[in-house]
Amino acid sequence: LHLPPLYLVLINPGFPVSTAEIFNKFGGLTSPDDNVSQRERIRGWREILPLLRNDLEAVTIDSYPAVGLVKQALHASGADGVLMSGSGPTVFGIYSSQAAQERAYQQLKVAHPRWWICQTETTPS
Repeated sequence: LHLPPLYLVLINPGFPVSTAEIFNKFGGLTSPDDNVSQRERIRGWREILPLLRNDLEAVTIDSYPAVGLVKQALHASGADGVLMSGSGPTVFGIYSSQAAQERAYQQLKVAHPRWWICQTETTPS
């Protein structure tokens, strides 16, 4: 699978989240799906967006509402997809281009000082 790079902005709200706490509150997977088997159908970055899912997000946001505010800020900055990483608190936004990523970074950097910009790399399979 060879995809073009994904342009990302990552924001950490600046506090730790206890992974043990989140998993203690977590009730299990919301529903099984076949995301893994869809790999063959992915031809471009937009096809990845509907597959973004993190069952821990709702639990983390319930305990740490600031994570939800970071998600909202990334959406408002023009991200095409937004997802919390792992049990949190870092959240990433996916942008359609490096220019869109740069605009978002300029918009977000003052209010969210713990940020990173990066892009993915893929290797031919």
